[in-house]
Amino acid sequence: KYYDGNVSQLNILNEFEHNYSPDNAIWWYTRESFLFRLLNKALRVQNIDLLFLFRFFILDIRQQLVQYQCLSSMHIYRGQLMSNEELQILKNSIGQLVSMNSFLSASTNRDVALFYLSDFIPTDDLQKVLLDIDADPLLVDNIPFANIMPHSYFPSEEEVLIMLGSIFRLIDIYYDENQVYNVRLTLCSNNDSSVQTIIENIREESEKNNKGMTNLLSFGSVLRTMGKFCEAKRYYHRLLNELSYDHEYIADCYYGLGKVANEQGDYDSGLRWHHESLETKIRTLGPNDPRLVDSYLNMGGIYSRKNEYKLALESCNKA
Repeated sequence: KYYDGNVSQLNILNEFEHNYSPDNAIWWYTRESFLFRLLNKALRVQNIDLLFLFRFFILDIRQQLVQYQCLSSMHIYRGQLMSNEELQILKNSIGQLVSMNSFLSASTNRDVALFYLSDFIPTDDLQKVLLDIDADPLLVDNIPFANIMPHSYFPSEEEVLIMLGSIFRLIDIYYDENQVYNVRLTLCSNNDSSVQTIIENIREESEKNNKGMTNLLSFGSVLRTMGKFCEAKRYYHRLLNELSYDHEYIADCYYGLGKVANEQGDYDSGLRWHHESLETKIRTLGPNDPRLVDSYLNMGGIYSRKNEYKLALESCNKA
């Protein structure tokens, strides 16, 4: 749909379908193609649907970065253009933490990073910026970064790739004689990036899955945990539409919808969904299965919030 009529990109898509494997994820990411553009667009605007579609690719890149993690401290550089508005935000953030929602590509060679800025003349809207980054793996335990030269589509570039969702301490900003704003940053372990949280939760849910794959059910749980209730409901309903009547995940979808409704304060809907989940579990698992406990307890909690204490006690006793 995105590339109808674009023969070169359709050929790359066909190549991707036939040749992609987890151990060449970085190679594909660094290639100029639909993957790079769509993924970075999804990260930039936090498009939940696209992030779900790209989940396997993001996790594969992360795994490669972990596998090839730099083992010693590095000083790396990134040259880029930045709007005056973005630059002012950074100036106001000196001494504070700043986050990057996307993957961050940098060079071990300062001259290489500056080369990308050499032909640009600053304007009223855009400025030349050099990110000057200290990255120490001993101080960062949850943001992998690696020298990807041997694994890149462009192996001649002295490139280091930092996992998305990275957090930096902004040390200083100064303007030099070459009309470049130098932004000194230190990679930090502290991580509260929303995109990184999505990816970490996807990874954890994926590891829990017996087949090692993340599905719509686990993604709905991730979104619910993050408070993205509208998105979570959409994924639960999508899964309900796709599953057969007796599928094992049906009860879990009802349960998830009940949790969402409860957290939104819609207790009547919460009860209705938890009751659907309970009835489905009784039908498929039997009336004495221990997996019914959660449904009874959740219904008891909702009855309590509605001040219907007799019904709350009955539900808890059944649990």
